[in-house]
Amino acid sequence: MTTGNRFGKRMLVLGTVMLAATGGLVLLNARSPGLCPPYPVLGLPACVVMLSYFALMFSALFVSNPRLSRWLFFIPGGIALASGIGFSIKELVLAGAQCPQVLGVPLPLCFTAPPMVGFMLYWAWAGTKSAAPA
Repeated sequence: MTTGNRFGKRMLVLGTVMLAATGGLVLLNARSPGLCPPYPVLGLPACVVMLSYFALMFSALFVSNPRLSRWLFFIPGGIALASGIGFSIKELVLAGAQCPQVLGVPLPLCFTAPPMVGFMLYWAWAGTKSAAPA
């Protein structure tokens, strides 16, 4: 997907950051179970599920089949965006911390997912659109 996309390098950098940060959060959750809230229906820690969405999006950047690449990128990306928004709303509406905060930064990490995923989705859409022949 990065081939022919003018935002390909940005997508690789942000995708790497998303994977590394979420992977670190999964490790922290393994050491302190309960740090990440449970993902609805699945019951798994949300950071594990989000890591799988991010991994699918990132792997799609290297798939040479354009149709498969779009499926692997946009479907998990859309679900990750909706999940991040859902967890952010829960953080704002429910009493007490719903999302993890790390390194003493008072920013719930669920607030970081929607903008990062949103940028990735936008860059994938706009970068490919601008590269298409007129």
